[in-house]
Amino acid sequence: MAQFVIRIQLNGVPKESVWEKVDHAMERSGFNRYIEAGGNFYQMPDGEYVGNSTMTRSALLEVVRRAVESAWKDYGLLVTEGQCTFDLPIIPQQ
Repeated sequence: MAQFVIRIQLNGVPKESVWEKVDHAMERSGFNRYIEAGGNFYQMPDGEYVGNSTMTRSALLEVVRRAVESAWKDYGLLVTEGQCTFDLPIIPQQ
């Protein structure tokens, strides 16, 4: 199973509720806005998601396209495969 980082750019001025729809659609597809490592959770930048999949990049792009189109019609997508190194803020545990 490969790791993917996905970047979603919603063009125009989408409301927060549109981003919430995109976030939920991406979560249902198995992608999150955080990285879990060493017992901590790290916040991904806005519009970026990470997850693992057995799909090809092209197949995953189509899944992401359907998820985004359910919320917004003017967008750009980037699907990158591979391990990532990061320096992101830790999400405080409650």
